[in-house]
Amino acid sequence: MSIQAWNRFERIAAARCGATALIQGSRRMSFNDLRRAGLHWAARLDVAPGGRVVVSAANGAAPAA
Repeated sequence: MSIQAWNRFERIAAARCGATALIQGSRRMSFNDLRRAGLHWAARLDVAPGGRVVVSAANGAAPAA
């Protein structure tokens, strides 16, 4: 995700923080939950703003959490 894409996601997440972003079966994640998960993984992987990462994951809420 480019820095512009992340900034756009941040704006959407701020505006719709409690709205559902992902649904998989009975599991739901809000935009705020998804934002926190992204920040958590960026910090855990020591990714700085503007840093490059490769993401390969299956569809669904589990890889995002």
